[in-house]
Amino acid sequence: MARIFINYRRDDTQGVAGRLFDHLALEYSRSELFMDVDAMKPGLDFIKQLDAQVSQCHVLLAMIGPHWVDARDAAGKRRLDNDKDSVRIELASALRRDIAVIPVLVEGTPMPPEDSLPDDLKPLARRHALELRHTRFNADADAIVQALEQVVPRRRVPWLLVGGGVSVAAIGGTAEIMNFVADGTYEMVGTFNGNPLAMAATRAVLCEVATPEAYEHIEKLRLRAKTGIEQAIAASGLSAHVVTAGAKGCVVFAEEPVTSYRGFLGVDDRYSHAHWLYQHNGGVFLPPWGKIEQWLISVQHDEADIDRLVENFGVFAQAVRPER
Repeated sequence: MARIFINYRRDDTQGVAGRLFDHLALEYSRSELFMDVDAMKPGLDFIKQLDAQVSQCHVLLAMIGPHWVDARDAAGKRRLDNDKDSVRIELASALRRDIAVIPVLVEGTPMPPEDSLPDDLKPLARRHALELRHTRFNADADAIVQALEQVVPRRRVPWLLVGGGVSVAAIGGTAEIMNFVADGTYEMVGTFNGNPLAMAATRAVLCEVATPEAYEHIEKLRLRAKTGIEQAIAASGLSAHVVTAGAKGCVVFAEEPVTSYRGFLGVDDRYSHAHWLYQHNGGVFLPPWGKIEQWLISVQHDEADIDRLVENFGVFAQAVRPER
């Protein structure tokens, strides 16, 4: 669901709106941003769709450039006076619902006076505005991000996105056996903990958190992740496939399914390591790196989290795609 709606007029602020979108995408998932009417579904009522999109957002950025107030249509009529104008529809919908609306004044454009606005847009004149200038773009865009933070907090803790669980298994061995781990002969990945706190947390998860509804939610996210990553694999031509089991999932960088230890050894773990780094740089902290282990979905995750995982994988896949 898009939490931030960017309202703009193409012949007034299209370029700077696109640049701001890209800047915001560094801080928020692209699935949390809505910018263009090109995303509208064909065959459905245009006005109802715009109204529905706006109703789901938490904040609307109104991009106001030098020609915003007096923009004219082909007949020479002022566009803001047309109640079917998309810019007016979006703004009026947000103002009517008392959704946070932040005017963004582009290149020194003054705030439109109330008497220049149609009745359903007059409350816009009473909203605090921010500036966005080409000569100070990064600083101004960062100020917009800080303002958005008050309304739409960013997902700051990367390990909440994908990864993490309650480890309650225990492992032990003689000094002779465990020395193989200590000297690097054998790689042991993961953590093992059987303390009372972990056991109490496990009981709470099994008895209170893991409800039938929670499992249905996780299953939907599993399918979303699997489908999205498989599409990215197909688009890039990578030799890889997706394996999922409940909340767990991974990308195996091998053309054929792994059915034996010999097959496991044949997996090119350079891709696994690079993928881990790409996800980390994209705001998704997967479980500690292993040859195949990739992700664990929890009840706290939502579609935006999965979309970020898929989007990061798509960037990675295009970066390492084989030459054609």
